[in-house]
Amino acid sequence: MAARIRIKSAMFDELERHLDQPELAAFLLADFDGHDFEVVEIRAVAGDGYSSRSNYHLELADSARPQLIAWALERELCLIEVHSHGPDFPQFSRSDQLGFLDWVPHVRWRLRGRPYAALVRSGDEWDGLAWAGSAGEAQIVEALEITAGDSDEAGADISGPAPAARTIPTTTRSIEDA
Repeated sequence: MAARIRIKSAMFDELERHLDQPELAAFLLADFDGHDFEVVEIRAVAGDGYSSRSNYHLELADSARPQLIAWALERELCLIEVHSHGPDFPQFSRSDQLGFLDWVPHVRWRLRGRPYAALVRSGDEWDGLAWAGSAGEAQIVEALEITAGDSDEAGADISGPAPAARTIPTTTRSIEDA
């Protein structure tokens, strides 16, 4: 089963502006309805949030990881990691996949079993994986749904997710190693 990640247009624009260079990161808090994620907040990783960063690799500072986990725990929400690659590489690298082997089980344990997702951006293309089941296996994030945002205009129905203003399919090629 493939998941979708819904994000309001203003948050998506902020995310894209932050990820305008290779190997930058941000984290998102999201609700999970049993199938899809709904982003409610974004936190861009600032310069001091990395212990190392180059055009081909990033590593979060040791102090950043517990802060991100505490942020999600406090809000009782799921965590989604997002990072950027250089041009023409809209997929998780082998290094990304190896990092998931240790990080995903650890963060899900720390988040009391809540689902976790990861996205990577290269130019206008995206790739995504999610871990939502108890077995810990990755599933494909099939698309990002960019929504118009909240509206409380007279007569507008604001219950449920906002309709997608546009949908960006991901380019996930394989989840065998994730």
